[in-house]
Amino acid sequence: EYLHLHLATLYNAGLGRRLDETFGSAAKVLQANTRKLLEVRGMSPAVARRLQDPGTGARACSEWKLCQSAGVNLLTISRASCLAGLGDLPDMPLLLFTLGKFEPEDSTAIGIVGSRKPTPYSLRQAGRFSGELAEIGATIISGLARGVDASAHRAAIEGGGRTIAVLGSGLQRIYPAENRELAGRLLRESSGALLSEFPCSMQPRAYHFPQRNRLISALSRVLLVIQAGRKSGSLTTARWALEQGRDLFVLPSRVDEAHNQGGLDLLRDGASVATWPDDLLYAA
Repeated sequence: EYLHLHLATLYNAGLGRRLDETFGSAAKVLQANTRKLLEVRGMSPAVARRLQDPGTGARACSEWKLCQSAGVNLLTISRASCLAGLGDLPDMPLLLFTLGKFEPEDSTAIGIVGSRKPTPYSLRQAGRFSGELAEIGATIISGLARGVDASAHRAAIEGGGRTIAVLGSGLQRIYPAENRELAGRLLRESSGALLSEFPCSMQPRAYHFPQRNRLISALSRVLLVIQAGRKSGSLTTARWALEQGRDLFVLPSRVDEAHNQGGLDLLRDGASVATWPDDLLYAA
C-alpha cells in the first residue's frame, strides 16, 4: 500500500507524506474518495486518478517482487529511525529504496558534490577532503556521478570509511554504467548504502537529478561544493542545503577560472570557505 501511494505521488514532492499524515495510513488514502483526496494540499485530479487506477496497484506489486528478488529494502521515512533527520523537512518522499545499511553516525554525514568534468586540482581536493574525513569517521554522501562524486566515494572507501550514494535512477539501473563497479565496491568495502526514491527498474531521466539533489543535502549535516560552473547541478544541491538549514562550504579557486564561477558566486553570497577537512568537522 505504501509502495502504491509512493508510485502515484512520485513527482509531487511531499504529497505522499501529507496524504499519509492526513488519513493516518496508506490503506486509508487508497480507500478515500476523490472529494476527500482533493482537499489535501498539492493534490490534483491526475494524482487522484493514479491513486485509484488498478494499474498503479499492479505496478506496485511488480515493483515489490523486483525489490524482494534484488534484496532491496523499502524504508518509510516517517517510520525509519535511521532516516529520522528527514522527517521534519518538507518535500521529502514517502519512502526510499535502499541497498546496504545505515548507522547512527550517518546522522552527521558530510556531503561532497561537484562537477562531472572536474579539473585535476578539483579531483585531488575531492579525494583529499573525502579521504581524510572518512579516516576519522565521517560518513561521506554524494551522488555517484562522474567526476567529483565518484572521486569522493572512492576516497572514502580507500580511507576505510563509510559512504552513501544517492541515485537519480533505480537501484537496478546504476547510472552512469561505468560506476557500477564502484557501487558494488561501496557496498562491499565501506559497509555503506545506495539509496533512491525512484523504483528499482527506473532509468535515469534529466529531471530526476535536481529532485535527487534535495536528498543529498538533506542527508548531509554539512555540504561541500568542490567545483561548480554557473549551470552546474551542484548549485541546485547548494540551494537545497541553504533551504534546509545545512552549513554550506565551497572550495575556493582562482577568480578567472570559468569552471568554478558558480562556486565563487556561492562564496560571494555568504558560503564558507573550505581549505582543510577540519573546517567541515567543526561545522558538523
